[in-house]
Amino acid sequence: MATGAYTKSAWIRRAAGANSNNVLSGNSGGGNHVFWATSTNGFSISAGHSGPAFNQVQDPNPLVVGTWYHIAVTYDPAVAAGEMLLYTDGVEVDIATGITVHGTTGNTYIGAYDGSNEIVGMLDEVRLSTIARSADWILTEYNNQSSPSTFL
Repeated sequence: MATGAYTKSAWIRRAAGANSNNVLSGNSGGGNHVFWATSTNGFSISAGHSGPAFNQVQDPNPLVVGTWYHIAVTYDPAVAAGEMLLYTDGVEVDIATGITVHGTTGNTYIGAYDGSNEIVGMLDEVRLSTIARSADWILTEYNNQSSPSTFL
C-alpha cells in the first residue's frame, strides 16, 4: 500500500470464535497498518499504524455475530499531524490525531494480516483508495450500497 492518505472500507459479518478478523491490513516494512475486529479488543472494529495494539481508533461497540456492518477508516497525514477517522454504518465513531505514516513496502492483505490472522466471517465490497474520503462520501457509500444480507 502506498504511503500517504487512504480510505479503507468494507461490509463485514463476524462469525463466532476468538480470532483476529483482519479486514484490510498489512506489514509495510517499517510501519504496519491494520483494520480489524480482534478478540483482544472485544471484537470492536479498530485501526491503526505500527502497533502494538493497532487501535488508535476504535468503535466502542463490538460487532455482533451474524450481523452485517459497513465499516470505513480514513487517514490523512496532511491533517493534524496524521488524522484517522473510523466509521460504522456511515457514522463517525472515533477520531485520532498525530498518527504516524505507515511504511511503503510490504504487502496489504484482504481478510488477513501478513498472510495469517484471517477473518472468521464474511467480507463484501472491500475497497482501498489513496484518498481520505469525506464523512459525506462515507455516508453516501453506506446509503447507496445494499447490505449484503439482502443477497444471502
